[in-house]
Amino acid sequence: MMLTISYLVLIAGCAICAALLFRQPEKLSNANKTRALLVTVGAGFIAIAGVTSLIVSPDNQDSETMLRLFNNLKNFIGLPLIASILLAFSLGKAFSRATWGRWVLVLFALFELLRRSGAGDTYAIALEVVTSIALCLSFVFGKQTLLKRDKASIRLPGILGAIFIGSSICLLGPHAIDPYAQSSDWHNISLGIGLALLGLAAGRWINSNQQLPPTSPSYKNTK
Repeated sequence: MMLTISYLVLIAGCAICAALLFRQPEKLSNANKTRALLVTVGAGFIAIAGVTSLIVSPDNQDSETMLRLFNNLKNFIGLPLIASILLAFSLGKAFSRATWGRWVLVLFALFELLRRSGAGDTYAIALEVVTSIALCLSFVFGKQTLLKRDKASIRLPGILGAIFIGSSICLLGPHAIDPYAQSSDWHNISLGIGLALLGLAAGRWINSNQQLPPTSPSYKNTK
């Protein structure tokens, strides 16, 4: 029962994240639309993994393969993609969807290469740590891409969300640094809460970026 509730919290967190990103008072610029869309895609990968785990029972080899596939999509593509997009945003960089598509292919290739070489577990832990750090840094370095008055209302939920996500994947997840601390229930719940907070912060961040004046030094790069 607790595991089912935890997956529902995870799915709800993904849905809230996506909804908050696109709940904007004005039409998004192309760069911000790309950011919102790709973060939503990352959250969608995570939600699909949650839904699959909720409705598919690992009672045969095909089911186990499907569950492993979608969980790998969540851990090795969805979360790193979200962290990459937000870190690039904080540094004032705007890349095309094609560029982000190539980055996803790189993530796929790295995972497959290191899995085949026998370094999959080490790569998983390293990627989780890098993802967690990137999420935290995104909300530390992003001040040039938003209005000064909005900094606190964006940074607080953003850093809290990054802490929840980092705790979920590094301390509680299937590739936790300490294997004895793994907990599927709390992993899902912490990840769901973290994604909801991240969606709140990123939605406010995009809205603040939309209001940057054309004279802002980072206007051309971030909008």
